[in-house]
Formats: sequence, structure tokens, C-alpha cells
Amino acid sequence: MAKLSTKKLQEKLERYRILKDKVSEIEEEMKTLKEEFGTHLHEIQENQLDIALSDGETWRLVYQTSERTSTDLKLLMEYVGARKYDEIVSKNEITSLYIKKAPKEKKSSVTNVKPIEDDVKIPNVPKGSILA
Repeated sequence: MAKLSTKKLQEKLERYRILKDKVSEIEEEMKTLKEEFGTHLHEIQENQLDIALSDGETWRLVYQTSERTSTDLKLLMEYVGARKYDEIVSKNEITSLYIKKAPKEKKSSVTNVKPIEDDVKIPNVPKGSILA
């Protein structure tokens, strides 16, 4: 693949941003429709409903229950020890390219920075003897 110029990268990234915005709009509309479907299922007191579309394809609205387990890995290590822990637990490292908006640069402001640093103040410790 040929190396892209800065201008080409900029054009492609702008296109990517436009597509990402469209995806966000579509996902928001899908979320709204899903909420409406859920409301309807609650109103008719059903957990499943099959709907035939105009082209004959059937789609199903259905509530499913899934279960996810979680493990306190630190506690597991305390119970089984480091050697056994390494036999039980495996780690997979995954590297992925993320494309996201860069954070805005923080600008220094005259309202956040003193024009002149204060002199370091030494605490005034009283001198003398303590009588017991």
C-alpha cells in the first residue's frame, strides 16, 4: 500500500468522521425504536413477538436472559497461590487501532497562572527553652 500524504490522510479522516457521525445517528434511532418495542411488549405482557415484514421476512422481538460471571483475581491468587494461579488464569494481549477525536490542548490562562511566584515563606518557629 502506498504511503498517504498528509492531505490524503486528512481527507480520509474527515470522511471517517462523517461516517462515524452517521453511525451515531443510526444507533440513536435504533435505540429509540428498541425502547418502543420494549414498551409494546410490556403493554401486551409478552416476552416474544414475531412480526412479518412487507417482503415476507420475519423478525422476532424477544427478551433473552444471559449470565456473565466475574472473578476476583486477587482473591483467587490468595486462595490458590501464584504457581497454581498461573495455571488457571491466562492473559491475552490484544492490540487494536482506535480512531478518535484528539483531546483539546490545554491553554494557559492569565486567570490560572500567577504573574510572579510568591517568595517561599519560612515558618516562624519560636526560640527558647521548654521547662518541665
